[in-house]
Amino acid sequence: MDLLQAGRLLRIRLQDGHENGLVAVLSGRSLVGAVLHGLAQLRAGGTSTEDLATTIVVTTGLLNRLEGVRDAAVRQHAAQGGSYGALASSMDGVTRATAQYRRDALVKKDPSAMEQWATGS
Repeated sequence: MDLLQAGRLLRIRLQDGHENGLVAVLSGRSLVGAVLHGLAQLRAGGTSTEDLATTIVVTTGLLNRLEGVRDAAVRQHAAQGGSYGALASSMDGVTRATAQYRRDALVKKDPSAMEQWATGS
């Protein structure tokens, strides 16, 4: 599949059945663009309440997706036998005990809709 953006050609090779994953990534990408647009509006000042509401909506959507990606990574880290210490190191300033608590609480629950979105399941 070839995509053209900003005058550059991006070639993405997909295995059979991975087209839905690409669509999910591209939809997430449009959220990033909308959030960056909202950030630019905030920095410029004078943003309307309608534009601020749009920024809140798209930022919330992006945060939900990012949480799903993080939770899916933590769940897979646990499934692959990753250590609590390594997990704590990747959580930026979190103690081993906190990483253990968070991972254990996560794996006790079913994957969220956003986790399923992240993994394409």
